[in-house]
Amino acid sequence: MHPRSKSLITPLEIKADRAGHATAAIVKYDTVDLDGDVVLRSAWPVGSVVAIQPAHNWTAPPLGEGTLATTDAWGTVDLDFFLATSLGHDWYEAVKARGPRQQWSFGYRVLDSEPGTLGGQPVQFLKALEVFEASPVLLAAQPLSHTVAIKGGERLADHAGRVLAEVAALTTRITEVAALRAGEGRTVSDATRTDLAALVAALDALAGTKSDLATLLAPVDAPPAGGDAALRALYDELQALERYYGPVRAG
Repeated sequence: MHPRSKSLITPLEIKADRAGHATAAIVKYDTVDLDGDVVLRSAWPVGSVVAIQPAHNWTAPPLGEGTLATTDAWGTVDLDFFLATSLGHDWYEAVKARGPRQQWSFGYRVLDSEPGTLGGQPVQFLKALEVFEASPVLLAAQPLSHTVAIKGGERLADHAGRVLAEVAALTTRITEVAALRAGEGRTVSDATRTDLAALVAALDALAGTKSDLATLLAPVDAPPAGGDAALRALYDELQALERYYGPVRAG
């Protein structure tokens, strides 16, 4: 039998215990969905580890990974988005921003089922499932619920670490391109000039945050530990970019 998928609006909790962690209630037991199916509590394979995929796109890299769990009324998945990847990070932010409008789906294979009726309606009772993945999607088969909480987000130090990597890579590339153009006696294209002008404007805005960074890092008599190292490295890179372009001004 070919794998199937089922979508529904589900409660999603973004937890504060670690960045990128969430819990989604994916299937409501003993309830008829728009496909005419009823998932029994015994069908949900608690403990199975599943991929988190973007809208059932099995050719895309996973957004994260989760473990199926349960409550009395819901089949759930405890999941972690892969925040170190751009895809995982962007989907995490999108899911968090959509809040109660977010819908979830799961890809599965029916292992056991039987026809019956519920509330006078003919249905298919799903008695055992093999679940492969869970996906944030747009369309729902069973629009019954809502986001229950948005409590967390990416830690400042983690965000600083991601930005630092991009800043360091950009600094190196700017230096290399500038040296190459100077050696060839060429200037940058109009499009590149526009992009670099936008970068200088961004640095102007970032200049206004240096005092805030300095406050976060004070006192600095001892080497920073843990997440503060990423903040200090970002501060140093901002200083280096400012030295490269000359003084920048906020406002």
